Amino acid sequence: MPPAPHLGPDRVYWCFNPRGLFNIRSAYESLCHHNLDAQDKAWNLPWAWKGPQSIRLFIWQILHGKLKTHSELYRRNIPVSDVCVRCGVSAEDILHAVRDCSCIKSLWLRLVPACHQLSFCQSNLRAWVAANMQNKWRIDYELHWDCIFGVAIWRLWFWRNHFIMAGKLVDSKTIYSDIMARASEIHRINISHLSQQPRHKEIFFGWLPPPWPWCKLNTDDSCKNIGEAGANGVIRNSFGNWISGLSMNIGESSVIMAEL
Repeated sequence: MPPAPHLGPDRVYWCFNPRGLFNIRSAYESLCHHNLDAQDKAWNLPWAWKGPQSIRLFIWQILHGKLKTHSELYRRNIPVSDVCVRCGVSAEDILHAVRDCSCIKSLWLRLVPACHQLSFCQSNLRAWVAANMQNKWRIDYELHWDCIFGVAIWRLWFWRNHFIMAGKLVDSKTIYSDIMARASEIHRINISHLSQQPRHKEIFFGWLPPPWPWCKLNTDDSCKNIGEAGANGVIRNSFGNWISGLSMNIGESSVIMAEL
């Protein structure tokens, strides 16, 4: 729109409110009706991954770029070199640590079919993780590729840290066997009846009134480490109404004796 001097000076206008004024309600409603694009949906991929929670958290950290690689430590002004300690050639960012380092290239060449290796190694970090979590390249394995990939990057980070702490570089054959063994175990659990069972069960506790015309006495006790114990109780009728209560000092006693 062209400038209109008679309307006064320019001002900030909030597009989600007819009056152009910001408020919490309009901001919340705009977020609730926000359509997620492909980039936004990538944040849901770690939590949809079928496997241990520790690996889900690790994938989430990768997507957020939170792994403490040497480049990240250097960026935070920690006195370390940003060069990879394994190959000693390139700066160690997340992609280098779990994909591009020459010390682990042979592992990915063994896992990824030759027809997909070029595109596999060219994506940026977020696109690379998202594509593999959704098996964009349709890599065919007896195990699900997203399962193998999640375990692979998790264990590659483990063996990278093992080298830093122990100073011993493990060969790619050992890492491959480690990855496939763990991925196979996760796959077996996913297809077994155990994965179909609920992970938790809610149990509700509550006070149940006695039948008419009875009353109910509920008691409890407490005991300190030095042996001092106390007890209390409450009497209620069948309607749940309070009738009487008690509180007393038992003296020196064990937990079991106090309960009795």
